Amino acid sequence: MIILDACKNTEGFVECPQKEFMGPHVIQLMARALSEQGILLINLLTTGDGAVSPDTVEKAFEESLKWCAHFDVPGVTNKVLACVKRHDWYEYMQSDVFHEDMQQYFTAIA
Repeated sequence: MIILDACKNTEGFVECPQKEFMGPHVIQLMARALSEQGILLINLLTTGDGAVSPDTVEKAFEESLKWCAHFDVPGVTNKVLACVKRHDWYEYMQSDVFHEDMQQYFTAIA
């Protein structure tokens, strides 16, 4: 598991992940470091002028890690982007069971 929680937070502007972590070379390094059974979790929050959209972040990571999905975290503005290398894991991430499990997990740690 790789967790990317790298944010830029200035007055009126929040960007998670920072643009420096969204370059193709950096994403490819993370993809290579991730095992076939691994998951990349990314703290996703963009607010303010000039911030990239969550869809843009997802598309950037999907170029190296084909299977990505984002979901809400209860009680906060953030989303989590989860990327995997295996299609069967991606299918599981799309299931109601996965979303219920993740909602329970994030509620417990919030």
